Amino acid sequence: MAGDIRLIVQGDDFGMCQAVNVGTVQAFREGILTQASTMAACPWFTGAAALARESGIPLGVHQTLTCEWDFLRWRPLTDGPSLVGEDGTFFRTVAEARASVTQADAVRELSAQAAKFAAEGLAVDYLDVHMGESAPEAYAEVSNAVGKPYIYGPVESRRFASIETLSDREAAAK
Repeated sequence: MAGDIRLIVQGDDFGMCQAVNVGTVQAFREGILTQASTMAACPWFTGAAALARESGIPLGVHQTLTCEWDFLRWRPLTDGPSLVGEDGTFFRTVAEARASVTQADAVRELSAQAAKFAAEGLAVDYLDVHMGESAPEAYAEVSNAVGKPYIYGPVESRRFASIETLSDREAAAK
């Protein structure tokens, strides 16, 4: 069908810092990217929200339970003790987060991120995950509560011929 979407180019980590925000908007305006995953727990989220409203970028909630950067660290929106390392910020790796994060803390944090997103007046088109699934069941639970697809989940991802770097399954096997 001629009207089918054949390629989605997603900007990642929108809201992390000013440079990512500027680059994301420029790529959208120049027709390079078609949607952006936005991190509500990050320091430049409010700026990203304003730019998204102004530009009309389709957005997803980039559900965040990790922070890999050495010099740019962010904290959870909630006070879940299982979500943070010794420095009070999210864990650096998915493996560290998986070993610590509880289902209850993850659901509360991811729900707070979705609520902050909505409080900015942003329409949620989808939910996805930053770096990898630290608490697999929590992503689906929050997605169901928000009523939007979790695009990397086992059912939703089957709609795509390929999700490069996120799926180890061959396209034909989906």
